[in-house]
Amino acid sequence: MKALMEQKRMKELYKKKGSEMEGEFKKNLKSQLQQFHQSLESFITNNRAEINKNPNLRQEFYDLCREIGLDPLISSKGACSDARESDENTQYYNDIAVQATTVCLGLKNRTGGLLSIEDCWKWVNKLRGQRHSVPLSDLYRAIDNLKVLGNGMTIIEGESKMILSVPMELNLDQRGIIEAAKGTGFVSYDMFHQWNKTRFDKAVESLISEGMVWVDALPNGKIQYWFPAQSLMSS
Repeated sequence: MKALMEQKRMKELYKKKGSEMEGEFKKNLKSQLQQFHQSLESFITNNRAEINKNPNLRQEFYDLCREIGLDPLISSKGACSDARESDENTQYYNDIAVQATTVCLGLKNRTGGLLSIEDCWKWVNKLRGQRHSVPLSDLYRAIDNLKVLGNGMTIIEGESKMILSVPMELNLDQRGIIEAAKGTGFVSYDMFHQWNKTRFDKAVESLISEGMVWVDALPNGKIQYWFPAQSLMSS
């Protein structure tokens, strides 16, 4: 009995000591993170001009901020916000947005107003030239900033992000059809076993009317609905 009581006492001591060590570890880790955040904010303040003009450095900086849980747009001193929201930087994103709009509208007759963000990125960098190329994240933000102008340019979220450059709001069924076309470039009714024919036809016909989908009637009587934007992306 005495041995059991001693064993129980030792377990309680180990548990208490473990809790104390865990608390001390968390305290030290929190202190180290705070010091790192302060050092990072100091780096932003001293190098904001270089962050503004160097897209590669800016991308690495924002990735680092996200990894450690620091909002790159907001810091306790406002340094990140200042660096990103300067007049020079605003013009930078505006220029990218104009170039992205030019690309999307220029390809609209070919894509029906739907273009993968990766394809848009390639075309924008062709316009800018290798010396002034931009990272994909900057293109994403530039287009996202256009939301204040209405739904003329919209990013469709998903496994592969698409840019919609026609003034319409896509419902869940339309988005589902677009998502299903990724990889093959087309959809057909037999790919949607859980839908009835009326639901499928309603969704796909609205996309046809906007020019986003081309209809291909096969010799066996089946119909495939092709997305030229998806075909462009996979080519």
